[in-house]
Amino acid sequence: MDDGTEVEIPFAQLQHGDRMMVSAGQTICVDGVITTGVASIDQHKLTGESQPAEKGIGDSVFASTIVLAGRIGVRIEKTGEETVAMQIGKILDETTEYKN
Repeated sequence: MDDGTEVEIPFAQLQHGDRMMVSAGQTICVDGVITTGVASIDQHKLTGESQPAEKGIGDSVFASTIVLAGRIGVRIEKTGEETVAMQIGKILDETTEYKN
């Protein structure tokens, strides 16, 4: 039952479908969808965008991005190795290891 109570749990225990709160100054550690709030998010590590993205309810957010302003509730869709950031990292590792 969701009574609005916030609890802190270890990152390793986060699962698909869980909800988490992310505030200004914090790094988003999962891929998910915003369920509450609005935020200005720095996505340059993933997208190369020079300007922060304004995100609100229903928008997707990604691991390795940073909330610059605002506070959002996120429904978790992917964690750890499944996140977009980790998939990009794997591709880059494979590319640098490739030899003719």
